[in-house]
Formats: sequence, C-alpha cells, structure tokens
Amino acid sequence: MKSAKDRNRDFYNKNKPYLKIQIGLKENGIVKSLTEIKTLTKDQITNLLKENNLSLDLLNEIPFVKDNNSLSDQTDSKNDLSKNISKEILDNTTNENENENRSVSGIDQSILGNKFSGIDVVYPNWKNKLQENIIPYMERNGEIDLIIEQGLGSDKILNICGESGIGKTLLCKTIAQKLKSPLVFVGCHDNLTSDDLEGSIQLLPNDQTKEVQTKYVLGGIAQAIHCANNSETKLCVLVFDEINTLLPNVQKILNNRTNFKEGIEINSIGLKLKLNDGCQILCLATQNPAHYNGTYPLNTELLSKIEALALDDLDDKRIIQLLKDTYDDLLSPDLIEQIIEFKNTMVNNHVNGKLDKGIDTREVIAFCNSYKRAINNKRKEDQALKIACHMNFYAKYSTMGKPDQEKISKETIESCFGITDLKLV
Repeated sequence: MKSAKDRNRDFYNKNKPYLKIQIGLKENGIVKSLTEIKTLTKDQITNLLKENNLSLDLLNEIPFVKDNNSLSDQTDSKNDLSKNISKEILDNTTNENENENRSVSGIDQSILGNKFSGIDVVYPNWKNKLQENIIPYMERNGEIDLIIEQGLGSDKILNICGESGIGKTLLCKTIAQKLKSPLVFVGCHDNLTSDDLEGSIQLLPNDQTKEVQTKYVLGGIAQAIHCANNSETKLCVLVFDEINTLLPNVQKILNNRTNFKEGIEINSIGLKLKLNDGCQILCLATQNPAHYNGTYPLNTELLSKIEALALDDLDDKRIIQLLKDTYDDLLSPDLIEQIIEFKNTMVNNHVNGKLDKGIDTREVIAFCNSYKRAINNKRKEDQALKIACHMNFYAKYSTMGKPDQEKISKETIESCFGITDLKLV
C-alpha cells in the first residue's frame, strides 16, 4: 500500500498541467477549481491560456482525445467527473486541519518554476496553539522561571536534557501556558527537511466542495514567527523536540535556519517572514541521553547556538504531591504508596541490569489516567486497577519477547498491588 506522501505525489503528477493553469489564473485574479478546468475542451483551454497570457505549451501536456477535441479522462457528466475527482482528492490528501502541522508534501516544487505568488498561504491560528487543560508540570528547582528569564531576549536555543518520560515536553507546554502564548512543535527526525522548517506546497481539498486546492502550508519556524506577530502576548514558544535524533547531515539544515529571529525568506512564493517590533520567540529544545538508540552528537556549529539545562526525574515526594494535586481524591493514600513502591522496584531492577527499562513518571501518569477512565466508566476499583496495571505496566514488558522481564513485571505487580490474574477477559 502506498504511503500518503506517494499517493499525494502520484495525484500531483497526474494533474500537473491543470495545476499549472490553476496557479497561472490565480495570479491574474481568476479562481477556477480543478474540476472546472478538467471539463474544458481543447479550444476552451486554448482561449483561456491566450486571454491570460499563459504558455500554450501547456496544451502539449494535456491528454486530449484527438477525434472529439475533449479531454481523454472527461466523463459524460460533469457531476460524475466532480464526484470522481472529489473521491480521488479524498484518497490522496488529508484535510487542512490535519496538514496544519505537517510539512512534507511529496510535491516536486521545481516543476512549476521558481515563483508561486498565486498560491494561497495557510497561516495557523495562534489561538489553536495555546496550551490548555494540561497536567501541571511539577517544578524541581524553579526551572520554569529560569528558562523564561534566560530564554526571552536570547538568540540561543535552550536545550532541556534528561531521561525519557521525566517531563521535558510537559515542561515546554507548561512554560507556554504560563506565558499565555502559542506553542509550535517541530518534531525532529532523521528525514527532516527545509520543508519542515519553512513550509511546502500541498494539495488540500476545500472543506465544502472537496475540490483540490494548491496551497503553501507554513513549516515550524515560519509558523512560530507568524504566531508571535499575531498573538496577544507578542510571543511564541518554539520547540525542537528530541533535537539529537537529527542525523549529522540533517543537522546542517537546522544550522542555517537558527537565525530565524532575523526573519526567513521563502523564495519559492516570494514571502519573507520577520518578527515585528516587540515580538519574540522563546526557542527551546529537548534532548534524550546520548546512550539512547537513534541519537547522534550535535555538531559544533549547532552546539555554539545552544545552552543546556539538565533535568532530573521527580523524587518520591514530588510525585506524590503531583498525584494528589492532579487526581484529587481519586487515588487513595494506599494506592499512591503502591504506585511509588512499584515504580521504585522497577527502576532498581533496571539499574541492576534485570530490566531494559524501568518505569518513569510519564508512565505513572498514564497508569493513573487509565485508572481514572475505568472508574469514570463505572468500573469497580479492583477492575480499574487491574486494567491500569495490565495496559501500562504488564503489557510493556509482556510484548518485548523477553520472558524473564515479563516475569519480573508480573511478580512486582502482584507484590505491590496484590493482583495475581492480569487477564482482561
């Protein structure tokens, strides 16, 4: 089965000449859907190109049927054609909301030339990026105020380093929430491209008509500049998540774009985005330890633009306080004690080499959320506890293909929670 990116590319290649016409018309202030253009005869398209000073060479790219002067894929009914195209669009593209944070289109932008001034730009709504109803981050040593103090007005990226699951991402969300400002995430990965940072041309269906539209969707850095310029606080928090998952050659892409506070130029659409006077971007990054699989050392140039903050996991006292503050009376003191005992036992087993990984704070929160959902769905407490233990603790180790680790998890659950049968049905 083809990926969404490949399907998008296939659809684009099939409709290249029509999209070229659509863009050319747009530059002249004429809006026509892909369906409208595809239902025109050769003579009608010829006149359309002449009237708008567009190249007649496009006629050579369109598969006309020679004997009837119509398109080779034209159907007897315009409605049938519209239906077929709409279905193809839905099969090959995703809706605009889903594409807002994506920046890989699979479209060869060079095919249409160097300028796309007729293309609409999809700007994010900064209000949709505000952080609301999140579990509050439990501070260790005043790091929230420290990051805000050191980050605002700085041209550095503040890199939050620490083990997986200790709250690095939650810390970023909490900072954005405290600042009442939008948050833009750039998920780093080994295939990151300039499209992820600046933006890309994408084929998007109209919400009402489902007709395909060619639009430019902003990437992470461009979104952050736009959000900062338009938010009430004149501020945006930009996060490069798991920055050390970037391959060394991919890191160079980020090297050349970390001066975004001076503005970025998107030459393909003739657009320059620059922070307005008084507007700021608080730029953060998160980083897992170097011994994790899929991580790479950051290059010297990137390191010169980074200041690091080491983040430790919560101690027992703070985890207990976090659970009490977050779940009110849902968790009894005895259950909280059992959770802490289980976490510490599994961490010790990891330290002693018996487990590949222990239990972190994020997994404790996931356990509590599962327990809460089960209780809210009228499950008895013992059933809710069994479900939460199975889904968040036991399943993690039982699916690893390592019977010895599965046995340890099962025995520890029985010892801490008193559950002997972990079968859900």
